[in-house]
Amino acid sequence: MGRGLTRKVLSGAIVTTADLKHSNLTDKLINTYYSLYNELGYGFLKSVYQKAFALMLKEQGLAFREQAPIRANFHGVEMGEFLADSAS
Repeated sequence: MGRGLTRKVLSGAIVTTADLKHSNLTDKLINTYYSLYNELGYGFLKSVYQKAFALMLKEQGLAFREQAPIRANFHGVEMGEFLADSAS
């Protein structure tokens, strides 16, 4: 997929990644995911996809952290902390 071809439905509207703030990075991540899924297929544990995704991001020279802690807030109240699968 080329830049801006990835589509997502948000609130009933079709939006291309070109409309997003970090469209280049978003396109790379989505295309990497689809490439990974097309190669591995379905049926593996989440940890397998996570490790393969990390490997593919490293191969592309993209900087990221695995299992990055992120605080979750709701209505101004901290709900806790969770580990994101990957963060750039």
